[in-house]
Amino acid sequence: MIRPSLPENWEELIAGYALNDLSPEEAKLVEQLLDENPALVDEVNQLQEVLALLPYGLPQQEPPTHLRSAILEAAQEGDRITKPRRRTHRIWLELGGAVAVFVAIALGLDNYRLRQDLESADAVIQALRQPETEVYALEGTGETTAASGRLVVNPNQDQILVTVQNLPEPATGQAYRLWGITPDSTTPIFYGQFGTTAQGETLAQLSIPRDAIPTEEIQLLITLESSTAPPIPEGPLVMQSSL
Repeated sequence: MIRPSLPENWEELIAGYALNDLSPEEAKLVEQLLDENPALVDEVNQLQEVLALLPYGLPQQEPPTHLRSAILEAAQEGDRITKPRRRTHRIWLELGGAVAVFVAIALGLDNYRLRQDLESADAVIQALRQPETEVYALEGTGETTAASGRLVVNPNQDQILVTVQNLPEPATGQAYRLWGITPDSTTPIFYGQFGTTAQGETLAQLSIPRDAIPTEEIQLLITLESSTAPPIPEGPLVMQSSL
């Protein structure tokens, strides 16, 4: 649990810390908060992952110099937090507001992309700030063990946000498909398909039926399939939710 003694602006502070955009005094305060609240270490790690994926979920456009520098510098700080990270199936969501603040700050450094794709940016922020939102960790399998990612499930908006990295770009005519299997059924639920960039990254938004919203007991799988094939998993498994 996060201690109630945190400063009122703690969300902005850790977002700025992940972006490496704090004064020395503020950075020192955040480092003290990280020592006193281990849960914040995981939160900073998640914020840095979100930052790394933001460019792939928005239109391709050369950012202004100061924004590009901030993004690159923050990405290079990814190994700064050396405390061990917990590997969980369901990530706690008490800190979801901080993730939303972080996304808003990252986009707000310069709103050139926000103007281009406001709906996409708002979908990310709104999904992360909802208390009902569930976040599932993804890990690569077989020949794609280097792949990792997150699934953000927002039941109130009937959608899944898929963030993936180090997953090879599918060949022409192929796509990655997301499935769910519950303990009491062998019939997979088809949630949708997506691709990745040449860098192996994506931030995709999938619409899902309300009666098919993933639950804590579900196993989430990603396979490589023909993009025009019927919704039946026949291709190789490339990623799955962590247990």
